[in-house]
Amino acid sequence: MTIQELAIPHADICDELKLYFNGGNFSITDNTIVIDANGNVDTDTYFNSFSIRKWMKYTELKNLTLTIDVEGECSIYLCYAWIDKTNIIRRAGDNKPAFIKESSARESLTLTYPDNSEGTIAYYRIASENGPVRIYAAGYSSDLSITNDVKVALGICTYKREDFVYKNIASLKSSILDNASSTLCGKVKVIISDNGCSLDKAQISDKDITCVDNLNLGGSGGFTRCMIEAKKLMVSDNITHIILMDDDIVFDPQTIERTYTLLSLLKPQYYSNAMIGGAMLILNDMPKQFENAALYHGGMLKFENKNIDLRTIRNVLTNERPKDVNYNAWCYCCMPLSVITDDNLPMPFFIHMDDVEYGVRNKFEVITMNGINVWHPFFQNQRPASIVYYDVRNKLITMAELGGMHIERYASFYLEMFHNYIFNYDYNRTILACQAILDFCEGIDAFKAADALELQSRLSGYNQPWLDDDDGSVLAGIDNSESVNYVSKKGLLINYLLPAKKESITVDCSINNAYPYRAKQLIVCNRRQNKYCVYKKSLLKLIHAKHMCNKAKKAIRTTILDSSWEWHDRIGEITNIDYWKNYLKIN
Repeated sequence: MTIQELAIPHADICDELKLYFNGGNFSITDNTIVIDANGNVDTDTYFNSFSIRKWMKYTELKNLTLTIDVEGECSIYLCYAWIDKTNIIRRAGDNKPAFIKESSARESLTLTYPDNSEGTIAYYRIASENGPVRIYAAGYSSDLSITNDVKVALGICTYKREDFVYKNIASLKSSILDNASSTLCGKVKVIISDNGCSLDKAQISDKDITCVDNLNLGGSGGFTRCMIEAKKLMVSDNITHIILMDDDIVFDPQTIERTYTLLSLLKPQYYSNAMIGGAMLILNDMPKQFENAALYHGGMLKFENKNIDLRTIRNVLTNERPKDVNYNAWCYCCMPLSVITDDNLPMPFFIHMDDVEYGVRNKFEVITMNGINVWHPFFQNQRPASIVYYDVRNKLITMAELGGMHIERYASFYLEMFHNYIFNYDYNRTILACQAILDFCEGIDAFKAADALELQSRLSGYNQPWLDDDDGSVLAGIDNSESVNYVSKKGLLINYLLPAKKESITVDCSINNAYPYRAKQLIVCNRRQNKYCVYKKSLLKLIHAKHMCNKAKKAIRTTILDSSWEWHDRIGEITNIDYWKNYLKIN
C-alpha cells in the first residue's frame, strides 16, 4: 500500500520550493516534475522525505519501496540520511544508482530500499543526463496491512473568520469529502463550532459537515463543543478520532491523509491512545517552524526546534530526533475519542493552556512527523492585553492540578515579570496579571459563579487598538535605537518625575522591552500590516497598577497556597459533561 504520496508546492497553500525539493535544472508544471538534461531532483526535504525511523517505531514497517511513474532516461537513487554521534550529516545510497532507466518510454516502477539501521529519513534522487525526464507521480509504499479501522472527525473552532473557514471547507470538499478517488472519502466528518454564529450555513452545507452555533466561550469552549458533537458521531458513524484545527490556518489536505494513514497502521498494542501532533509553521514566514509539540514540566513550557528553518537538511533531520514532549497545540492535534469521556473533558479556560492541561492530564504519547503540519499567522509582541489574564490564571490552575514549582514562588515570578510592563506604559498588562492572581486566589467557587462572557467583554476593554497607518508616516518614524533600557526603581522614578523631552518614541513590534525614557508615549509598529499601537504615559494608571501589584503580593502571601489545594481537589467539578452542558447552554 502507498503510505506517503509525493507532495507538490501550490501557490494557494505553500510555494516555498525547498520545503519540497532540492536539486537543479528542473521545473514543475501541472503537478508534473520535468528534469532537464544534467538536472536532478532530491526529496531530502521536509515534505517529501520519509520518516523511516519513526515509522519503524510506531508501525510494523519492515520494508520500504518507491513507486514512481516516470518518463525518460534517468538514474534513480534510493537514499538515507541521518546525523551521527559527532553531529555530522551522513548519507547512504546517494553515490550509486539503485536503478538506471535506459528507456525513454513512460513506465511505472517499484524499487525496494536496501536495509539501513541508521537512517533517520529515507529519500530518493532522480537524475537526468541526456534529456527531459518527467515524473508524473511517486510515493513510498510497503506491504503493511491495515491494523486499525479508523474514521476521523475534524473539529474546527471559529469566531468570525469566515474567509478562512470557507476556503478550508472548499479545499476539504474537493480533495476528500466529495472526491471518490480519495482513500478518505466517506471516512471523514467535519464539525464546526461557530462561536461567532456568523457563518452562512448554506455555503458550507454538506452531508459530512455539521455546523453548530456555540456561545463565544473561546477556544476551549469551541473545541470542547466539537468533542461533544464528535462523541455523538462515535455512536452513529463509528468515528474513532478527532482532529482539532484552528480556524485561521492554512493546510494541505495531504496532512490529513498522512495522519489518517499513520492512524490506520499504528501498533494497537502500544499506541492506540497516542496523540498525533501537527507542527505549527509560521504563515507569514512559511519555512519557519514555530512549534512542534512541547513539554510542560514544573510550570514551565519547553519548545524544541522553535524558529528553525526547515529548508535545510540538518533541520529536517533535527526535527525528526526523539524529544521529550507531553502535549501538542490544538492548531492541529489528533486524539482518540475513547479518551474523551463524560468525566474527562477539557478545562473551561476560555483560551490558552487548555491544550497543555488536557495533554498532560491524559499522559498522551505524542507522535510528531515531518510533513504533518499547518501554517498559522504569527506576529511578535502583538497579543492583546486580555491574553495576559488567561495566561496567568490558567497556568496557575494548571500548576495547582498537575504540580510544579512552588506556586507562591511562581506567582511572584509572574508578578515581577508583568510589573515591568509599566516601564513601557503598557499598564493594562500589569493590571490584568494582578487580577488573574487575585481571581485564582478566590478559588473554584468564584470561577464557577463567574459569567465567562461578561468577563471576556470586560477584559477586552483593556486591549489597546491597532490603528492603520494609511500614509506610512508613523512607520517612517521607527527608530529602534531610541528604546532605552532603564528598568530600575530609580529609572522609573526619574521618568515619572522629570518632564518629557519628546512627544514619542517609535519602535518596531519585534523589539522586546522597548522603554520610552523621557517620552510622552511609546508607538509600537507592525511593518507587515502597516499598523501601530500607542501607549501613553500616565501617572494615574501607574498608581493604579502599583496598587494592584500590592494587592496581588498580599494574596500570594496569605491565600494562594490554600487556594491551590482547593483547585487541586475539586478540578473534576468543571471537567465533566454536566458542567459543560450548563456552561455552553446545551439542551
